Amino acid sequence: MTAFAGIPTAYLEGELAPVSTEYTAWDLPVVGSIPPELDGLYLRNGPNPPPVPYAGPYHWFMPDGMLHGVRIRDGKALWYRNRWIRTATLADKLDTRPAPGPADIALIPNTSNTNVITHAGRVLTLAEWGLPHEVDCDLNTIGRYDFGGALAAPMTAHPKIDPRTGELFLISFGPVEPYLQYFVADAAGALVRHEVIDVKGPSLMHDWAMTENHVLFLDLPIVFDAAYGAEAGFPYCWDDNYGARIGVMPKTGTSADVRWFDVEPCMIVHTLNAYENGGEIVLEAARYCDAVRDRWSPDVLAIDVGATLYRWHLDTITGRVREEALDDRSFEFPQLNPAKLGIANHVGYGVETSQGQRSSFGGLLKWDLTTGTCQHHDVGAGRVAAEATFVPHLNARAEDEGWLLSYIYDAARDASDLVIVDATDFTAAPQAVIRLPHRVPLGFHGTWVPMSKGAAG
Repeated sequence: MTAFAGIPTAYLEGELAPVSTEYTAWDLPVVGSIPPELDGLYLRNGPNPPPVPYAGPYHWFMPDGMLHGVRIRDGKALWYRNRWIRTATLADKLDTRPAPGPADIALIPNTSNTNVITHAGRVLTLAEWGLPHEVDCDLNTIGRYDFGGALAAPMTAHPKIDPRTGELFLISFGPVEPYLQYFVADAAGALVRHEVIDVKGPSLMHDWAMTENHVLFLDLPIVFDAAYGAEAGFPYCWDDNYGARIGVMPKTGTSADVRWFDVEPCMIVHTLNAYENGGEIVLEAARYCDAVRDRWSPDVLAIDVGATLYRWHLDTITGRVREEALDDRSFEFPQLNPAKLGIANHVGYGVETSQGQRSSFGGLLKWDLTTGTCQHHDVGAGRVAAEATFVPHLNARAEDEGWLLSYIYDAARDASDLVIVDATDFTAAPQAVIRLPHRVPLGFHGTWVPMSKGAAG
């Protein structure tokens, strides 16, 4: 049968087209100069179905995960690799043995295709639907990981690492009760806290937020619907009757301590940051307005409503909420300097999007959140940016002193580059462009893994 049979043509073209082979390339060509301070591995996760017939309706969020990685050291790009994550779901398709580990607990097949993080010396790939998968720094899958048997629930794709304590905060949400759970792992990676959080139903909580002393839960009207999933390939849709609210809980609290704030109905896929300002909790995120309700589509890239940068002020003294739009540019994949997670940040980053017959991505954005101004980094005609990861300079004194790393798809050569942009000179040409041997399909989230010289190549 034809490779990728059953997948809509639009997902087989350009920046979305999957690759059918695992590659290793050494000594990558570089245009410009890689900062010698960068010593590590840039990883990016995303959906990439294997070249076998695809059963059922296709949705961009659901296919098997593939990691892409570039190892940088001494001003050189030592290698590029791409590897499928050896989940049980992939093994069923390729008739191979899945990676070892504890039994998965996914109610939906776990493709581990959404994010990749590093914590307590482990590199973990994530999706909402099951346990993390641990990989090594050569992108080989080690196996499923459950924190030594302590995690008995699917793990969120967006955990939060407190840069001040090294603790890992995570949630688990799902289609059956308990709909929402909250966990904390200490800096050594031991799971030390578990709480069930009472919510109204099975809403999609892909991302959430954290301040120095609180966590924020986003209980919004995108709700599990099994019948819709059978039709669309993704079992969540807008529910007008569900309502919209944000819950604020002390990090050491329980469900009884959650204070709920009603907000205007909306959808939030990704948050930028949250922080405390006196008696206020401030949340900044990419917000889709309630017009999504009437334009919801099984084909996520056909939704012609874009997210914009938005801020909520939650007054913990009066209980009032103030909402404000910060910019009207359409964007996604908000990012910040990771040292600012949970405290007041003054700089944010994102990828511009355009809404037409089909959504598409463009260049990179940088906001000064104090003045409201926005700069644009043009990636060039016929080129498309993926999420950019901020890597701070080791001796940074300013919040934006560091680099943004992003895979850029170049349609002219049907291949991708890893670009390194000096965040302090954002509109200038990239400081370095690392040429890759083939395309990196537009995917989701990545991370920078700092490494000592000699590690993993």
